[in-house]
Amino acid sequence: MEWKTDKHWRYETFPLDEPVGTFGEFSSLIDLWRSKREDGFPAPQWSAFELSDLTEWWGWMHIYDAVDRNEASFRVRLWGTRLLETLGYDPSGQILHAKDGAEASDAKRITRNDLIFARYLLDNSLFGRGAGPIDLRFGEAVSYTEIMMPLSNSEGELDKLLYACRVHEDYAI
Repeated sequence: MEWKTDKHWRYETFPLDEPVGTFGEFSSLIDLWRSKREDGFPAPQWSAFELSDLTEWWGWMHIYDAVDRNEASFRVRLWGTRLLETLGYDPSGQILHAKDGAEASDAKRITRNDLIFARYLLDNSLFGRGAGPIDLRFGEAVSYTEIMMPLSNSEGELDKLLYACRVHEDYAI
């Protein structure tokens, strides 16, 4: 279900039991996520994953830790090296607040809508997908898609989001 469209960027939500085929190139990751979930928990814990589980996604993942349940603010736990190479920045360790973000899609930083969407996914136990063009350098645009999967703490509260991303050089603005 579409949550919001922001300029050329589209945010979508999906229930946690959405058929895996909906996620295309991310299907194997959704299968992995589901295999790590324990009975009685809405989502797996980050500690359930081994580095070797994620080899297909090395460099293309990032993780946000929720800082405050009442605000769309997150600490960036992990920022993949391929994301750094592609996007040109690394917010690892930073706390990001929606109130400080740009209002619309911006390839050079995480936006207010990105963070509000992340909080919405955790509050509503949903998968998310964001997609659109990213203007990298001098008008060169690529198609960027990311999938967002909630993670729980040891009490079963959703407190993290695991992101996986793909870039395709097939976009023209």
